[in-house]
Amino acid sequence: MKHPLFPWQSPTEAEARASSRLASAKGTIATITALGLALSGCSSDEPPKKSYTAPTTLCGAAVPPDTLTAVLPPGKELRTELSKPGDLRSICHVYIDDDQVLAAQYDWRLKKRTIFDAAPALLELDPHKDVNPEKTFGYTEKGGVTKVSCPNPAKSEYKTWQLFAYIITYEDEGTKEDMKNLVAAYGKGVTESSECTGEGRTT
Repeated sequence: MKHPLFPWQSPTEAEARASSRLASAKGTIATITALGLALSGCSSDEPPKKSYTAPTTLCGAAVPPDTLTAVLPPGKELRTELSKPGDLRSICHVYIDDDQVLAAQYDWRLKKRTIFDAAPALLELDPHKDVNPEKTFGYTEKGGVTKVSCPNPAKSEYKTWQLFAYIITYEDEGTKEDMKNLVAAYGKGVTESSECTGEGRTT
């Protein structure tokens, strides 16, 4: 006797229906899996990469590439451009993908000038937190400034002047310690550059 709620089916019909349902379920799972893979590819958690190669100098002042890279943002191409607004100043502009991200500069100033006179207002140096006891070096996350030892300047008249070097960054990359390392390295690089070794000296 047939059950009124479950009509009788032959074994062949039941197997066919079960096989159809299984195939449909597999197709649905495959579709969901493919969609999940596509979405995961679009929303990758990998951080942007620094694909460029950092230079070994900032327009003639030697700087370790990893020290420079630490404060630079991600990007594909890096280039530097030197400008000299006057005899007393030299600026090395750093661009990544054609956006300026950093400037490294040195200035000649009168002997009595301090790092507070030389530092751009953007640095916002706190004399109690951001400056060494000798008042010769100061830095924040935005950049830093240092007095530069230059006993043999390219122009002899500069022997009665003081040289300052500083870094300004336009990006929020790296830490305050990273910036300290870069400013120190850049100051050392300027000391060892042609500006302070007497090469090409003019009188």
